[in-house]
Amino acid sequence: MAFLGLAFSILWIRIFYVCRKPTRTSGHLAIYERALTHYQLSSPFVRQTVLVGPSYIAYLGPLENAHNLGISGAGQPEIEHVISLCRQRDTVLYFVTTREILTADKLVRDAVASRRIRYKLIARDSFRKPIIPAANLPTHHFIVERQLKGYAAPEFSDISLDLFERLHVEYPNIVFVLFPCLPAEGLSEYPDLIENASRASALADYLATLFQQSDLPFVDLTHSLEPADFIDLYHLSPQGIEKFRAKVKKLVATANPPLSHSRIAPGST
Repeated sequence: MAFLGLAFSILWIRIFYVCRKPTRTSGHLAIYERALTHYQLSSPFVRQTVLVGPSYIAYLGPLENAHNLGISGAGQPEIEHVISLCRQRDTVLYFVTTREILTADKLVRDAVASRRIRYKLIARDSFRKPIIPAANLPTHHFIVERQLKGYAAPEFSDISLDLFERLHVEYPNIVFVLFPCLPAEGLSEYPDLIENASRASALADYLATLFQQSDLPFVDLTHSLEPADFIDLYHLSPQGIEKFRAKVKKLVATANPPLSHSRIAPGST
C-alpha cells in the first residue's frame, strides 16, 4: 500500500507540473522537469534540437521546434549532465560564456541529478510564493559586481577549449553558441566596475578567437545585443529576451541537418 501511495503521489506531481500551462514564475525546477519530460517523450526517430545552458537560456522560455533544457543556476558540470541526457543523433546547442570555464563550482546538485528529489522539491514549493525570474528584476550594482569579481584575476592563458573539444568528441552533433555579455559601456553609471567589465569583454573576445582558430562547430553571437538588452552581466531584459529568441529561432531553423557540418560566421544570424 505504501508503494502504491508513493507511485500515485509521483504520478500526480508529474501530471500536474508537466501538463499545466508553462509560465516563467512556476519554479525553476518545474520548468526544467516539464521541458525534460517533453523531450524524453519526443520521437527518437526524428532528430530533435536541444538548447542547454544556465538561467539566461532557461529564461528564453519554450521555443517552437526545439527543447529548451536550460536550468537556472547551472554550472558547467550540471550543463554537461543535461547534455548526457540528450540522444546522440540530436542537435545540441550549447550556449557558452567564459563563466562556464572560470567558475570553480564542480558539483551537480541533487535536484538536477535526481528526478525523485526534483519531484519532492517541486511538491514542496508548489505551495510557496512563485520565483521571480531575473528578467523581471531591476539591474543592481551589487549583482554585476558579484558577477565580475572573478574576472579581475584570470589570465588569458586560463581560457582553453579543452572542455569543448572533449564534448565534441563525445557528442558529434553539438554546436557551441557564444552567448553575449554586457558591454562595458553599459556600466557607465558604475565607473568602479568598468575595468573588470572591460576585462570580461576581452576574455569573451579571446574565447571567440580560439573558436575561430579551431575546427569546432560554433556560432558567434558575442556582440549580437546592445547594453539596453541586459539587466546584469548575462541576464537579459524582456526586450533582450525577445531579440535573442528571434536569433535562436533562426539557429533552430537551420539546425537540422545539424550545424556541426558547417561553421556560422559572426553576424549571419
